[in-house]
Amino acid sequence: MSVCSPRVLLSVTRRQLASYLANPVGYLFVLVFVVATMGYLLFVREDAFFIRNVADLDLLHAFMPWALVVLLPVLGMGAWATEKEQGTEELLLTMPVAILDAVLGKFLAILGFFTIALAICAISAISVLSWLGSPDIGLMLGNFFGWWLLGAIFGSFALVASMLVSSQAVAFVLGVLFTALLMIFLRWMEFMLPFQRGIIPLSAVILALVLVAAGLCLAVIRLASRRWRPDSALPIFLQVLTLVLALGTAANVARIGERLGVDFDVTADGLSSVSSEALAVLSQAETPVDLVVVVTADRTLPAPLQLRAKELLDMAQALSRARPDLIRLRILRPEDRLDEAGSEAVEIHGLQPRVMMDRTVVGTEQVDAFLGAAVRSAGEQAVIPYFFPGLSVEYELVRAIRTVSSQAAPRDIPTVELQVAISADLPPDLAMYREQVIDKLAEIAGRTHSGIDASILELHERGGEADGNWLAAKALGLQSRQVRPGALTEDEGVTESDAASENETGESAEREVMLAAIATSGEISRRIQWLADHEDAGTALDDLIIDVRTRASRVKPVVGILATELRINGGFSPHQGRLQPWEIVGEWANQYEIRDVRPEQLADEDFAGVDVLVVALPSALSEERLQHLYDYIYAGNPTLLLLDPMPFDAMQQGRFFGPLEPPEPPPQQFSQMQPDPKGQVARFMRGLGLQWDPGEVLWSRYNPSSTLRFIGPHFVWLSAERGSIVGDHPITSGIDSLMAIYPGVFTAAAEHAQGLHITPLLRPTPDLEWGVHHYHDLVRRDPHPRLAELGREIQLRPSFDRVNPMLAAEVRGLPKHIYMGADSPSEASRQPIHVVAVADTDLASSVFFRFYRDVDGEVSGSDLAILTDLRNVQFLSNAIDVLMGDQVMTSLRGRRPSHRTLTRMERIFEDTQSAVDEAQRLAEARREEESARAQARFDEELAAIDRRSDLDARERQQLRATVQIAAQRRLDIRQADIEREKEAIVDRARRAQRSTLIQARDRVKLIGIGVPAALLSLLVLLVLGLRFGRELKDIPRSRSRSSEKS
Repeated sequence: MSVCSPRVLLSVTRRQLASYLANPVGYLFVLVFVVATMGYLLFVREDAFFIRNVADLDLLHAFMPWALVVLLPVLGMGAWATEKEQGTEELLLTMPVAILDAVLGKFLAILGFFTIALAICAISAISVLSWLGSPDIGLMLGNFFGWWLLGAIFGSFALVASMLVSSQAVAFVLGVLFTALLMIFLRWMEFMLPFQRGIIPLSAVILALVLVAAGLCLAVIRLASRRWRPDSALPIFLQVLTLVLALGTAANVARIGERLGVDFDVTADGLSSVSSEALAVLSQAETPVDLVVVVTADRTLPAPLQLRAKELLDMAQALSRARPDLIRLRILRPEDRLDEAGSEAVEIHGLQPRVMMDRTVVGTEQVDAFLGAAVRSAGEQAVIPYFFPGLSVEYELVRAIRTVSSQAAPRDIPTVELQVAISADLPPDLAMYREQVIDKLAEIAGRTHSGIDASILELHERGGEADGNWLAAKALGLQSRQVRPGALTEDEGVTESDAASENETGESAEREVMLAAIATSGEISRRIQWLADHEDAGTALDDLIIDVRTRASRVKPVVGILATELRINGGFSPHQGRLQPWEIVGEWANQYEIRDVRPEQLADEDFAGVDVLVVALPSALSEERLQHLYDYIYAGNPTLLLLDPMPFDAMQQGRFFGPLEPPEPPPQQFSQMQPDPKGQVARFMRGLGLQWDPGEVLWSRYNPSSTLRFIGPHFVWLSAERGSIVGDHPITSGIDSLMAIYPGVFTAAAEHAQGLHITPLLRPTPDLEWGVHHYHDLVRRDPHPRLAELGREIQLRPSFDRVNPMLAAEVRGLPKHIYMGADSPSEASRQPIHVVAVADTDLASSVFFRFYRDVDGEVSGSDLAILTDLRNVQFLSNAIDVLMGDQVMTSLRGRRPSHRTLTRMERIFEDTQSAVDEAQRLAEARREEESARAQARFDEELAAIDRRSDLDARERQQLRATVQIAAQRRLDIRQADIEREKEAIVDRARRAQRSTLIQARDRVKLIGIGVPAALLSLLVLLVLGLRFGRELKDIPRSRSRSSEKS
């Protein structure tokens, strides 16, 4: 007899499975299992499920494994114990059935019936969540596959428990004991963690197969032990040894698979594996780097950090495997800062541990938690101090590797082209500068491999006309000066003696000369417009060459922060002292060099010290500085404009910087110095093709959070799913949720947008009500500055007349200069502009960086987890990248889990909220109508008094006062009645809203229970139909009713 016969195996499996399907208790098991699962999700955790507003199975991760601990022993308890109870065990073992066939058949029957139950549960959960929203199907299938493997492990040991005893009740108790011990072991092994993230690791699959094989082997040995003879010790030993070696080999294969990181990411977004975007970024890096990952040892690592630590270690190893030629990975696992690994992390790599409270063997105490990384190469280093829960591990590591690799890459000395323009007819007192220039150029020519191409443009005037060198020098941006002999200053007036000399000699005492230089390397150029301003022209040329070479060889591009009242890069405020930089500036500093820019620097034509200029609150600039900023943009310099009609973050600190507010006054000791008035920022924006009213503040009805309904509509939520975030643009790549606080709104200025291409990036949610309030309607100062009360002092009136409203836009093209003055650049000198305008500075507020990092899970671990989905930081960083012309990180930066909400529940709330809003508007309109009617009646009574001729002035005044008091009393009484009626109407609408939402929840719960019941009914009908068909087939023809009729 063979060890295993497929025919016999199938027969045993069908027999055992038929016993489950023919027994009503089997269907009751499936019903209890599925109803318990859906009941736990929709009833026990009802509030958490609907408040989280996320379409996933995260709430089941705590319930399902322990449910399987109980449910699999229920299935397995009768698999073999029934054979003993019914006395068929001996018959089964004496038949031509191999022990392995019997064990495998029983196990496959248990696994098959469990698979049916789990499939019905999966179909039910996925159907309900798909009806409610757009869940990640791959993630949920990964969750269920992990539970299926867990059930397979438990099923094998439940079968062992059934073989040990003859009582099903005792077999159940033993099975629960075995599976509970296995569950504790698997939790220690973190078996389910990858499946929770949508990862199917090869090591976990092999581990599950090893444990299943171990359980089946124990069952086989238990049955085979009944046939052992005294002289069969050696074969038994060899069989057991073979089993142990096979299990050890499988365990080693699992370990190898874990170390190699062989796994499959089944999530829709592929967030748990190295993305193609990350591989594309790493493919451009050439200089090898040392990646040091420091994670506290598992023994002392606080429990809340275990999953995050595993994610970091897995991603670091995956990146190292993807580019082993680029990344040299070291992993340090210190227990605290005092051991060898901890000292190296602190002293060499600059990684400080965070002090956290954790439970240890001696109670709750402080522990050192390392969870950071450092990247080093050729003296360059980037440090990620701590991977807060909100940070993307892949993005942070790849960015640090790319930055350090590019900084450490060897570079050739840039070649510099130096051109010096000198007039041939220099006055005698300027001749020494010609000699200094010639000497310097001769010195440069004598250098070996200097990398400097130096030349002189000799400028002549022939017949009063400039030669070609003059035109070439002008084209290079070099400027001439009017000088006269003996005067080295510019634009000095001509004296009478000079005029007399001119009349006698016939020569002009003042002449136009040029003594300038330009150095160019690549796209970098710097100029000296007048060499005579320097003591030594040769030294000035050396400094010019060094400056250009330094800029051309600069590793990090530069982001300039223009100094305005808002001071997002920190600094000193006379009113508030030292100000800290905004967190977003620190985020940019991880990738770029940050440099302060003073407004007066923009007036310098040679200012080219930054690659992208960030201007927060340009409305705070004076008219002159606004024009300088416009000229800077007009010259083709990329700029990020952060506008705002109402800087809310600053207002919370008592600083009112809105465009309609007066300029910030100087400190008291400089009170005599009046600040310049603010410029016309609306005109400035029209010059960029955008129509913006600096006094308009946007509001919107969209609010996807069930826990943040209390925040006002001026906290504007933006969602890619709802169309308010415009896709198909690098800046919005991967951006699915944003929040703006009291933002503005602008449209395209048709009369100024010719020649410009305006791309909307953000807009109000198109399918919901939105509108604007004026700044002075929102900000009240009676007696202290405060916000107006919504519903009493201000009303929400939707706007429908705006064409293509925008909160953010990208502007490219050739504009027409809006400031047409003598100092304005010529049309010929204009360059294509590149501007990103955002109508809210609070979009960059540091509070969003707190949500972005999610320190210690303080946001994700609360009812405000939806705030971690906000992508404000990524949006602004993408804008800088696009303006910089470096877009390789934009798609990678946006790789975060999609915000998959319960959209059906959101729409029900929005529909009912619209009814509430409509009731409020109708009640408010009625109140205003009644007030107008009462006022008209009062005015008519006063007019009637004025028309009476029988009253003198004093009597008329007294009567008017009496009528006014009576009218005011009537009006107050009527308004109180109207206010009560209004509140009653609104309360009825809110009660109807609450009732509708409760009914919607009940409908979801009914469907959650009804779907598995319907599926189970179909299964019962199918089984009964098949059984009835077999019974009819087995009835002899002579005994069938059809034969009796014939």
